Amino acid sequence: MLFLDRAAAEKIAREAQDLWLACLALNGTIRRGREEELSWEERLKPLGNEIVAVYDAAGNHPFVNMVVSTIPEKAYVRGVWTEDTLRERFEKVTGVCKKVAAIDECGGTLYKYFISYLQSVFISFRSYDIKGLSEQVDVGNMDNFEILANASYWMDRGDFETAVRYMNQLQGEARKVASDWLKEAKLLLETRQAAFALTAFASASGLGTVF
Repeated sequence: MLFLDRAAAEKIAREAQDLWLACLALNGTIRRGREEELSWEERLKPLGNEIVAVYDAAGNHPFVNMVVSTIPEKAYVRGVWTEDTLRERFEKVTGVCKKVAAIDECGGTLYKYFISYLQSVFISFRSYDIKGLSEQVDVGNMDNFEILANASYWMDRGDFETAVRYMNQLQGEARKVASDWLKEAKLLLETRQAAFALTAFASASGLGTVF
């Protein structure tokens, strides 16, 4: 009887370890992509194999099934941009957004674009007050320049998620410029959040086999 109990405990512990390792592999791919490739497109790596490995290791557990179901299909078949890649792209995107920050949803004449460009040249992000993480922020009273200033500030300090939240508040032509970047950033955050939840579950399952 004791032998059977020990064998069952060892089986559970082994399964928990397999799940934890599968989750680590998933998180690693999300973080690094294809490390050996140089271009952004070539570094994209579909997550299908890693996600299936997590699913299989979980043994059809309902919580894992639920979390896996929240991962966007695009992440399965194409992969997600790494945070490092999106940070590199952020500099270029915000540079263009700043040049068209004064253009609203209706677009504008060549003259309006010229005036918006001139504003971008003379306006410094440093002239804007940066909102703290604990402050209530009324984005309705913020123009695109202030939004970009806050997004850049938090991106420079490694707070990718807060930077994305600010970029999501852009309006007009700047919003259009940032739209593709925003889609990719949100895809990364959604996928990464699911992977973190799976890893936390795997860690808890592993601890449960110790006691």
